[in-house]
Amino acid sequence: MTSTYLGNFLSIDLWHLICIIIIIIFQMFVIHFGMPMIKKIEVFAAPLLLLLGIILLGWAWVATRGSTESIFKASELLSQKSHIGFWTEFWPGLTAIVGFWATLALNIPDFTRFVRSQKDQILGQAMGMPTTMTLISFIGIIATSATIIVFGQAIWNPIDLIGKFKPSYFLVLPLLGLILATICCNMAENMVSSANDFSNLLPK
Repeated sequence: MTSTYLGNFLSIDLWHLICIIIIIIFQMFVIHFGMPMIKKIEVFAAPLLLLLGIILLGWAWVATRGSTESIFKASELLSQKSHIGFWTEFWPGLTAIVGFWATLALNIPDFTRFVRSQKDQILGQAMGMPTTMTLISFIGIIATSATIIVFGQAIWNPIDLIGKFKPSYFLVLPLLGLILATICCNMAENMVSSANDFSNLLPK
């Protein structure tokens, strides 16, 4: 009864709601200890998430038997089947990227104010942002293209892709990675900024 009511009211079931509450409590626990704790988690998570991305890239290579030509052809065929022109795809894609980075553009001073000099923050962002985002985008393109060959359809959602992996115990590591990525992104992009706003409204 309760689960049905929650499903109608929040569009989620009771277990999803419990998971969300657990994640929120964990994030509040981390935020309570301030920026040093957030830094520790981000320093731990960043290389781990990159490693999981590289493992996904390795899966795409093995699953397609190392056929890079087939991977890129699959991506090209998918684009042709959509019957959408370049400029029709370009502007929504550009808007999505700008919208994604707009949050970080507003939040980045929350983190860069702790650096020793202006040169350090410029160098850090110039080295970190373009390289990692290019790598992650590349992994996403290759993995999605590989799913066309392996499963016969483009699976761009990581959760849907993980659900295809067998055996089931193999799902533990990627799911933990997704949870960690969600928590880290939410703290960096959403919670730190709002926490600073509330702190400034009520400094005591």
